[in-house]
Amino acid sequence: MNPIIQASSLMGRRKIIRRATAKSAKSTVFLWELDDGATLELVRSGTFKSCRERGEGFDRLLAYYQRGHCRVFSPNSHAA
Repeated sequence: MNPIIQASSLMGRRKIIRRATAKSAKSTVFLWELDDGATLELVRSGTFKSCRERGEGFDRLLAYYQRGHCRVFSPNSHAA
């Protein structure tokens, strides 16, 4: 299944409240925090490779990618 369609089905009726992007030399990771506190992680390396719901939380995943020497961009860390 296409990861974008998979993300849509994982979201259901939930809404995205915060977004972030983490870029490394080989891949880009999109993080979407949903209104129920869950975080979707979409990984693109040329094409989209995976989409999954993460239980760690948005802020923890942001910190994880920052420690991994990725360039992290979040337009507003408190609200999208």
